[in-house]
Amino acid sequence: MGKRYQWLGYWGLDQAQEFAKTLQILFPHIQNNYQLQILNNNENISGTIAYFGETLLETKAGNPRVINFAASGVNNTADSWIKIDEDYLILGRDTFGRVPSYWTQINQGIWFSSHCQLLLPLLSSPRVNLTALHNYTCFSYFPTPLTPIKEISAINAGEEVVFSCLNNQLTHSKKIIHQWQSLPKTFNEEKEAIPQLQTLLKRSVENQLQGINNEPVGICLSGGLDSSIIAALLVKLGVKVRAYTLEFEKDNLSEYPYAEMVAKHLNIPLVKVSITPEKIKKDLIKAVRALDLPFGDGVTLPLYLLYQTASQETEMIFNGENGDQLFAGWTNKPIIAANIYQFQHPEYQKDFTEQYLQTFHRLYGYEKRIFTSEIYN
Repeated sequence: MGKRYQWLGYWGLDQAQEFAKTLQILFPHIQNNYQLQILNNNENISGTIAYFGETLLETKAGNPRVINFAASGVNNTADSWIKIDEDYLILGRDTFGRVPSYWTQINQGIWFSSHCQLLLPLLSSPRVNLTALHNYTCFSYFPTPLTPIKEISAINAGEEVVFSCLNNQLTHSKKIIHQWQSLPKTFNEEKEAIPQLQTLLKRSVENQLQGINNEPVGICLSGGLDSSIIAALLVKLGVKVRAYTLEFEKDNLSEYPYAEMVAKHLNIPLVKVSITPEKIKKDLIKAVRALDLPFGDGVTLPLYLLYQTASQETEMIFNGENGDQLFAGWTNKPIIAANIYQFQHPEYQKDFTEQYLQTFHRLYGYEKRIFTSEIYN
């Protein structure tokens, strides 16, 4: 508790005055390190929210009442929001899913939060969601609306969940607020697509930089295409940039020489973060504890170590993550990975099909060794 951008709220048929008491019982370590705000309190429905740390909170009076959480601070837009009236509650999430949002129903009340772990102590007998667990072994994350806990649901990006109370019964439905669509015009010529892409990338970086004044920003720089482009755009926009890169013990694994070439070309300082097996072992548990939900991507720990260093010098850090998914696509990326790793298995050489399947399903071929027979069968 006490981290930035955390909130826990309640809406339902129970009494709002019990909310503060519940916080003290379930989270005694937070003491009074939170602020309470009454959402509504009438004869039928009561609602309260507690928020912690430096959450950017904007409340709009009227009917319905609206509370916006802008954790990212981009364009002063809401990353997550709550709309509330006498008979309904709406929980919404922005199109890009910058901030997660979760909810669970307990008796005749809806509990909602920015973090899954804040809802967990409320459940008397939480159950593992086996469907979500299978999805995690396939994708290394939990696709929304699934979470590891069967009783807790996540809100999809670009969606609102509407809770209503009719005849003292709670019901809920979903409303899509943004539907992704293909552009009416597609580019057949590279010379047409390049300037459009350059404009979009520049605009995206500019939007993130609003309100930083003359403060320095960081960039996690590997020397690869994605992070190098972001670094170049930051420099072109006249921002003070500090680059951070990892250096591994083995020279053939180190990204430092490539990051150094880019940093010299852009004339920006480069901070080297050395990585050793001992350091990884020491910080692995810290990185896991910093996650609200498990995330099995191999880049998680390296980014954690980079951010540890960078956060001491700057509050805004860029990286080149998601470039592969955006430009290569989820279908092509496993094919590329299969070609790269096909002949590097330590025990035996897998054929292309087997390696390809394992890039989709991280535990492919190991299910019997990982899961109990009850789950596997």
